Amino acid sequence: MRTGSPASYPPQQCKGCSVTAWRWSSRSCDAEQTACGVCGYSSQSYYDKRVARIRDLSCGDKRVYLDVELRRVVCRTCDAVKREGLEWLADNPFYTKRFAWFVGRRCRASTITDVAKELHLD
Repeated sequence: MRTGSPASYPPQQCKGCSVTAWRWSSRSCDAEQTACGVCGYSSQSYYDKRVARIRDLSCGDKRVYLDVELRRVVCRTCDAVKREGLEWLADNPFYTKRFAWFVGRRCRASTITDVAKELHLD
């Protein structure tokens, strides 16, 4: 359960660059269940949590990053510690699915070098 959209929290603007970051909590309390991102095993507790900065679609000339709290769970099915699954997060946990889709569509019409320069990617 989300406590709010990224736009509902005040953005943090870096000085001298066009990067905007929002702090976003994807759950309302620590008592919610955490599901394994591989097999879906659900647990009341979690192994640890950390805040990850995830790239999202740009808004105008501003690059948008989401600071998202990600949990890891001890999965009894996989017999390992796995990251929770979020449906809007890409397989690579550094960007959203819609950003990955946008980059893929841009690469169909332009060269990889042009897309990388446009979106400030490596």
